[in-house]
Amino acid sequence: MPAPSDKEAHERDLAELLASEPVATAVGLLGAEPGELSAEDLAALLAAAQSLDEWHRPIANDLSGETWQVRTAPHIEAQTRLNVEGVYNTNKNLGLLVPRHCSDFHLCPTDWLEAEVLKDFATGDETTVHFDARHYLQFTCMLPVRITASAPDGGAGPDRAIAVERKGVAADVLVPNRDTPHRILVAPVLEAKDEVTLSSNGTRYRVVSHDFEDRAATIVEAAYTQQGSILFIPEMALSDSSYRALRAALRASHSTSSAGGTLPHLAYAIVGVMSHEGVSPRNFVAVLAGNGRVLAEQDKISRWDLTPEEQRWLGLGKDDDILPDSLKESIAPAERVTLLDLPGFGRLMVLICADMSIEEPGDFLYVNGGVNWVYAPIMDRTWRPKRDGSEENWIVARSLRAARASRGNVVVTNSMPLTTVCNETNAARGIGYPPSPVCHVALMLDGRDQNPASAFKDVDLRRSDVVVCEDWYDGWETFFPPK
Repeated sequence: MPAPSDKEAHERDLAELLASEPVATAVGLLGAEPGELSAEDLAALLAAAQSLDEWHRPIANDLSGETWQVRTAPHIEAQTRLNVEGVYNTNKNLGLLVPRHCSDFHLCPTDWLEAEVLKDFATGDETTVHFDARHYLQFTCMLPVRITASAPDGGAGPDRAIAVERKGVAADVLVPNRDTPHRILVAPVLEAKDEVTLSSNGTRYRVVSHDFEDRAATIVEAAYTQQGSILFIPEMALSDSSYRALRAALRASHSTSSAGGTLPHLAYAIVGVMSHEGVSPRNFVAVLAGNGRVLAEQDKISRWDLTPEEQRWLGLGKDDDILPDSLKESIAPAERVTLLDLPGFGRLMVLICADMSIEEPGDFLYVNGGVNWVYAPIMDRTWRPKRDGSEENWIVARSLRAARASRGNVVVTNSMPLTTVCNETNAARGIGYPPSPVCHVALMLDGRDQNPASAFKDVDLRRSDVVVCEDWYDGWETFFPPK
């Protein structure tokens, strides 16, 4: 390889190396067994990997706002391949070589080559793992084509393999203003207990969200009034009809704003849909541009199956009923997880409800996927963060884990009806829990610190047409208060 001072020849050779599948494999999938490679070999391989990584710097969309370096013809070729194929490399069968969009990336020390210690934030256990070049690359990520997913019924049964996909978004998407914090909007959509119907046939349960076309238009109007940049809607909150109405309202508001010479603030809407129009029900999240165009969809990877106690508090059975040990959600688990690169926002991964309660694929991608945002929409009763070091509600604990492991941002959203349902079934069963007058509809975590900055949003159950607003990181406190 030419000396780095011979810039053009060096970049030309690096471009050729980037097209070499064995190199792409070596960069991303190295996991040396003890004694297999000497420390000198590891150091040399790491130096080569980091040279390739540095070559990608001008292509990576650095969220820190750093000015791009000059791009050569090979860079432009690699960028074109990335735009068309979603990856840098030409043969996806050997893995996915993709950019890392990381403004606060912390490289591992270069003299720590033989092993490193990973901490399980949930248990405090520490595990020694062998050297992996992925952890030392700042501008590139190497991902396997298929990844382990925990068993699709809440972790029960055998694990399986699902596909990994990285998608980019065309440059015509309106980019949020980087000079101000993201203004996050959360709309529960479903608010009263009679706005969602749960039923069971004895083996599976079915969720039907009612149609609210007018409410969808009201939400978009509020998003524009409050000048939000990103709108989040929880799991299963939109029916097929409400989803179409929301997209139409986004399209109309975007068109009206643009025609009036005003640049729309709303860049993205990331929304939960319960669809019954296909062959089988779908529980998915749609990522929409501000004009309503569909950018990507992520289906739920793991079903949330109901225990007998959960069936009772949801009103699907009484205390003296003989209920199935596991009442399955009536969806087919997804066979793919998508990492979506959104201009001005970063890399988004969507994990719907039960997908957050299992270990994979989330745990692997938090560390190796270059994820900036994790969106976790749920449909559940209210939760109440304790923030005192004691055991947290499941979604709070898993969200803390995601924020710490990825050093990224986590958004959890929830709709309101099941809190009222739980209040009423507890009263009918004589359970002494005091009824909750509020529902927590949003949890936001900024994982740049191991004690993440956080914001919580709860609303009175009597409210209607709810849209809550929060400027990211503005005046937030750490999740665990200072002692």
